[in-house]
Amino acid sequence: MATYSELQASIADYFSRDNLTSTIQSAIKRAIKHYEREFFYFSEADLSFFTVSGTQTYTLSATDGYSQVLQIMVNQNGSRYEAERMNYDEFQQLNVSNANGLPSVYAESMGILSFYPIPNATLTVSVHYSPKIATLAADADTNVFTLNAEDLIEARACWWIASRKTREITRAQVFKGDELDALKQLRLETVNKISSGRIMPTSF
Repeated sequence: MATYSELQASIADYFSRDNLTSTIQSAIKRAIKHYEREFFYFSEADLSFFTVSGTQTYTLSATDGYSQVLQIMVNQNGSRYEAERMNYDEFQQLNVSNANGLPSVYAESMGILSFYPIPNATLTVSVHYSPKIATLAADADTNVFTLNAEDLIEARACWWIASRKTREITRAQVFKGDELDALKQLRLETVNKISSGRIMPTSF
């Protein structure tokens, strides 16, 4: 668990140089970007809304913002099923008939969810999604990675600096080993929490 400034200071200690501030900041952001689409126990969330009969499109409004939709479940009178994701072009081809019924597929474009068939009843829709990762800027800033995956981001950032900037290949290999160890541990924690029922597994 670390703030942006604490993470920078920790990485700087490994290199003992005073001219790497912007490089370290860039390395941290690159490391987060590299892992932000991987499924970890701390990087997914849920929201729900109700459909309106005859209404096909709905604005996805997540309080923490979202990166991508992972799964949509539809609840009809206590019976739940998963809607299938389609890319927007395929959805448009299917949608020409404007049929009404229980929605079985969906498409997402720029925060708008579209369902087909068009819902013909009030249904509960549960959206499982990856929240948007908060951008680090101020010293005291944190996000889900600095709070839950400090070792992983630190090791990945150090590897990038050593391999791409300071050109210390041997040290880069050590940092890569640290990164893989941290990644293995996080993946194990994620699997364990899925198994215990504390979070919902994603269906791809």
